[in-house]
Amino acid sequence: MSRRNAKSALSTRLKQWFGMPAAAETIDTTAVKITPTTEDRGGSHIIHSATNASAVPYDPELLDRSRMQWQFGDWKSLTEIDMNILEHHPERAKLALVVASAWQQLNDQAAARRYIKLAKEWGCDKKIMAQLLIAGVYNTLGRCAAIGGDESTAQAHFRLAVKGGGGDERLAGHARATHEMGRLQLKKHFQNHVTDVLMTTQLPAHLQSADNENDIGKPSDDPFRPGIVSYAQNFEDVMLWRALRHIDKGFYMDIGAQDPIVDSVSKAFYDRGWRGIHVEAIPAYAEALRNNRTDEIVIEAAVSDHNGQMIFYEIPETGLSTGDADIAHGHVEKNFDVREIKVACTTLAQIFALAGDQEIHWIKIDVEGMEKQVLAGWGEAKVRPWIVVIESTLPNTQIEAHEQWEYLLLERGYCYAYFDGLNRFYVSENHVELTKALQYGPNVFDNFTLSGTASASFCSLINTKLKQKE
Repeated sequence: MSRRNAKSALSTRLKQWFGMPAAAETIDTTAVKITPTTEDRGGSHIIHSATNASAVPYDPELLDRSRMQWQFGDWKSLTEIDMNILEHHPERAKLALVVASAWQQLNDQAAARRYIKLAKEWGCDKKIMAQLLIAGVYNTLGRCAAIGGDESTAQAHFRLAVKGGGGDERLAGHARATHEMGRLQLKKHFQNHVTDVLMTTQLPAHLQSADNENDIGKPSDDPFRPGIVSYAQNFEDVMLWRALRHIDKGFYMDIGAQDPIVDSVSKAFYDRGWRGIHVEAIPAYAEALRNNRTDEIVIEAAVSDHNGQMIFYEIPETGLSTGDADIAHGHVEKNFDVREIKVACTTLAQIFALAGDQEIHWIKIDVEGMEKQVLAGWGEAKVRPWIVVIESTLPNTQIEAHEQWEYLLLERGYCYAYFDGLNRFYVSENHVELTKALQYGPNVFDNFTLSGTASASFCSLINTKLKQKE
């Protein structure tokens, strides 16, 4: 236990959320081959076991064995744990949590949610979603970096993905990297390089520092440069691309991401090789993002000034869903269909932590009246995205509301650069040279084209004509 108490901050969070003991010998679990079946009755999931509860023997090694399987990335064995054994185990809440992590890594979100529900019912900490993020996102980051051929970043994230699980982290990181890249079917020489680096004592020096802010290329002065296909609601992507087009395969964060295509600020960047993190509280939109952006990180949660759970007000098939009860009540008075749901919530600081040392070139925040809570959740994090875009009018109005929260950005060294009638753009003091690119609105010299998918009225005529031709 003393060794675990000496872990880093990330390690401490992991062990708190997992509650896992020290390392134990790996025991073969191939004999456990019974997978539970499920039913959905009126919103509650019922899981059936194929064995008789009275005949289930107690397995004192199961939690230790499961911990090792999680650390080494043996997702298949974790998902094959007999439900009857699990539900009668004294550590069943922790076991359900680990099984949920496995299903999440296998991209079966429905199964993951069922086990999360069980873990909660069995007394698991309410910070279950945060646990899943910390446990799984570094692994996903490693996979994304491996797919992109970024060897150093891949090995760094795979090591962080197993940090805090106990035992020899270098060995566990080596095993995790080998397993995950085997799943990705990457070339053998790349697997060997990444796993060899993982066996070194220290991470590469350039990954131990975030002092790369000055390595910025200068924007091109060519007025006839190729433009983007714009998907965003109000040309936010056009403005960001003008400022950041000199960045090759950059990184973004989209808070309140909603649809992966319609009104998406990130889609144009994604098509140009950028990747990032999406945070979306509405389950249907989060699922759409996962299906459409299979090589990106999608966090199904709201963002606020605390971790845990919160009441959220879903307004289906709109971008108006909110965590603000007063705003939701206003939508009810306008005859919108408002549904009250409970969602996981996390903070901006925790989301920043998931990116590790990755430079964040832009972050968009569209949270329908929760801007102040989101920015308050930035906390003491030292991360400074180059450009911050925040929807700054009251939902569905032209009434500006930035005075309620702008000071939280200004005190972190951001300066106001541009207002497009809906959003305000802020630039970090570390990248003030970008403000020049934001001094005027979208125009002919941006050379962009419309995707035709945006919900705004400027796409309605052409879409109507296309439908008539069909």
